[in-house]
Amino acid sequence: MQSPRCSRRSEAGNAKSFLSGIGLSLASLLVCLLVVEGVLRWQHQRNIDELSQSVGKNEVCTRRSSDPDLVYEIRPGQCGANADGYLGPDYALQKPAGVFRIVMIGDSVAMGQGLQPNESLGVLLQNELNLLKVDGIDRFEVMVMAVSGYSTSQEIIVLENNALRYSPDLLVWSYVLNDPAHPVYHNANGAMGEYYYKPGIHLVDFVQRRLFQLREKNLSQACEEEFHLLLHCAYWPEVESNVRHIGSTLQAEGVPGVFMIHPIFPHTGGYDTYPLEGLHVRLRELAQGAGLAPVDLLPVFSPHEPANLAQHTADGLDPWHPNAKANRMAAGYLRAALQHGGHLTLGEG
Repeated sequence: MQSPRCSRRSEAGNAKSFLSGIGLSLASLLVCLLVVEGVLRWQHQRNIDELSQSVGKNEVCTRRSSDPDLVYEIRPGQCGANADGYLGPDYALQKPAGVFRIVMIGDSVAMGQGLQPNESLGVLLQNELNLLKVDGIDRFEVMVMAVSGYSTSQEIIVLENNALRYSPDLLVWSYVLNDPAHPVYHNANGAMGEYYYKPGIHLVDFVQRRLFQLREKNLSQACEEEFHLLLHCAYWPEVESNVRHIGSTLQAEGVPGVFMIHPIFPHTGGYDTYPLEGLHVRLRELAQGAGLAPVDLLPVFSPHEPANLAQHTADGLDPWHPNAKANRMAAGYLRAALQHGGHLTLGEG
C-alpha cells in the first residue's frame, strides 16, 4: 500500500510533468507561429519587390498614408498637387467673399487621369459656371479632392478630414461603379493599395484576407459574374451604409450634396445592350433616399458610341475613364442639373 506522502509526491510529479508538457506545447506553437510569420513577411516583401517594378515608379508622386484606412495619398506639392495632396491650385481655407465653392470628391475619373488639366471635369465645370452672371457671386470655385484608385471608404475620409474644412456651398460626389471595392483586398486601384499597405502582423492579415475572400464567395453566390454587378450585389449593405453616411454627414453640416453616377464604357456593343442600367436605377434611388440629388450621366452618354467617349490604352478601350469630349458633355450636363435642379440660385446667363 502506497503511503500518503508517496502519493502526494506522485501527484506533484504528475502535475509538474503536465505543466512541463503544456509549456513545451506552447513553446512549440510559438515557434511555429514565428516561422509562419517569417514566411508571410518574406512573401509580402517579395510581392512588394515585384510591384516596385510597376507601381513603385509612382512613389515620386504618391506615398503611404499615416492613416492606415486611407492606405496611400498623393505627395503634397509634387506632380501638380497642392499643399493638401490633390491636383490643382492651393485654396484659401477661409472662403473669400463672393465665392461660391464646390468641392468634388472622387477617384481618377474626377481627377482627370489621362487628360490635360484643362480637360478635367472639375476645370470644365468651373469654366461653365463662371460664364453665368449671378447676383451676389463674383466667381465659382470647383475644388477637386480626388485620388486615383480611391474607393468609397477612402473618399469618406477625404470628406470628413479635408473637404468640410473648406466650407463648401455644395459637394459633388463622383461615383464610379467600382467604388465599393476594398482598397487592398480587391485590385481596383492598379495594386496601389497592395503596394502601400503595411500589415502590422502578417499572420493576422493572412487570416483576415482569407476570411474576406470566404465571405465574398458566400455573399456572391447568387450574384452575376460581371465585376461591377458582383460588387454591388455582394456589398450592397455597405454601399447603402456609405451613401447614407455621406448624406447624413452633409445634412449635419448644412451642405447640399449631388451624387453623380458615371457609367462604364462597354468593350463590346453600345449602350442599347448596357447591362448595368438597373444598377443605375438602384443607385439613383439610394442617393435620393439619403438626401443627395442624383445626377446620372448614363442618359448623356447612351446616345453615343462608347468608343467615341472613352480613353483608349494599349490594351484597348478604357472602361472607366472618359475622354475630353465626354468630360465636356458631363460638365455641361452637371451645370444644367445644378442650375435647373435648384442647387444653385442663378440669374440669367
